[in-house]
Amino acid sequence: MMRDYEVYRDCDIYRLVCTDYTRDSYIEPLCVNDSGARILKCLKRGKSIDETASEVADGEAIEQVKADIEGFIEALEKKGYMVKE
Repeated sequence: MMRDYEVYRDCDIYRLVCTDYTRDSYIEPLCVNDSGARILKCLKRGKSIDETASEVADGEAIEQVKADIEGFIEALEKKGYMVKE
């Protein structure tokens, strides 16, 4: 489950900012590229990994895109932006 967050664009960099933190659970903002921002938008809309991969593939092999998204999600979990249900 994704924590509440906002994605802000600053020039060509997107900043992922957690909005549901307390003083004891602050998570530092995370910089992501355009692909990361597109993935986050899909996840926020409740799309599955398969649906997200189809939307962001841009001609790349779907299986590779799915693997990249899964890796991105793992990184978000490690940073505290996602929590396992």
